[in-house]
Amino acid sequence: MDWSRIASELRRVETAARSALKSLPEDAGGPAGDPFLRGLIRNLQLPFMAAGGPNRTSTFDAYEDAYKGPFFDFASACLDKLEKLGALPPGAIPREQALGKAIQRAIPRARKKDTTKTT
Repeated sequence: MDWSRIASELRRVETAARSALKSLPEDAGGPAGDPFLRGLIRNLQLPFMAAGGPNRTSTFDAYEDAYKGPFFDFASACLDKLEKLGALPPGAIPREQALGKAIQRAIPRARKKDTTKTT
């Protein structure tokens, strides 16, 4: 093996990475969140709807101060099972409030069309 060439390539990659990092915009702040959770939620929605689940995500019940709904229950159960199987690291599942909000962000509700006539 040509270790000098490998070291040279690694330095080149490091320089490119530093340059790419400098080109990124500044962090807006706030919690980082889980970048994979959105895709996981969307991938859970496909079999849920294929099995006849309603095209609703989750709703917030202010009286009970909790998220609820068929898809919320389904996603929560799937994430719990994945964690128990060891497919997710411990603590990777967001708390109920955060999961409900993540579901609403990942699968936005369809907006109703404005059917009022203007003259």
